Amino acid sequence: MGKCIPSVSYNLRYGGSALIDRKKPLQSVREIGKLGKYIEKNHYLASIFPEGTRTKDGKMKRFQSAGVDTLLNAAPSAIVVPLAIDGNYELLKKGMYPMSFGVKIKYTVLDPIEPGGIAVEELVMKTENMIRAALEQSA
Repeated sequence: MGKCIPSVSYNLRYGGSALIDRKKPLQSVREIGKLGKYIEKNHYLASIFPEGTRTKDGKMKRFQSAGVDTLLNAAPSAIVVPLAIDGNYELLKKGMYPMSFGVKIKYTVLDPIEPGGIAVEELVMKTENMIRAALEQSA
């Protein structure tokens, strides 16, 4: 997403985002670590998508814990706020162009979680389950 999308790519590249190359896991971990230090230092927030990629059919994929672990190690004061996004997969069903018109997307902000003292795998599973419940999906 850091290339070829007018306005979005520019903001991702110059706005402090962690641009990840899915084919380079070590680069991804380093970028997420830098993002974590950046948000900890400046008391900012960050979004992370532990599914790894968009769903093509609306069914959630299993969450991965490595990115969350890296982010929380670099930003120990962070609070996790799960966000359920429903309908986004329909927006790009036909690819980037043409983008589907009239798609309704619903965002639901769930209860925050203080991650202190919770194992990362447990935290990620709890978050995944909260989002599944909000979307009314089973594992």
